[in-house]
Amino acid sequence: MMERVKFIWSWLWAFLKPFIRTFLTEVGRAVLMSARSAVLVAGSMPEGTSNEKRRKAAFAAIERDMKNIGYDIGFQVTESMINSAIEVALLGVKAESK
Repeated sequence: MMERVKFIWSWLWAFLKPFIRTFLTEVGRAVLMSARSAVLVAGSMPEGTSNEKRRKAAFAAIERDMKNIGYDIGFQVTESMINSAIEVALLGVKAESK
């Protein structure tokens, strides 16, 4: 049993380590904070707004925030970083609403 837990933990850690490392940086924390705000704003869009439009609006808001505080989009802040931050923020907002 313990060997299974070790295997799962090692696999999970290998999978999550780059993600965690990214969001422990200064720029990573800034992206996460912006994502939380962007997800809340996107969630308050009129009923019937598609999830795709909400995601695009959140993505654009994060990009705008990062440019405004001086981060280089595409170099310091990547598309995958923004998308990951949106997912994490969405999970957090959903968990808080339960």
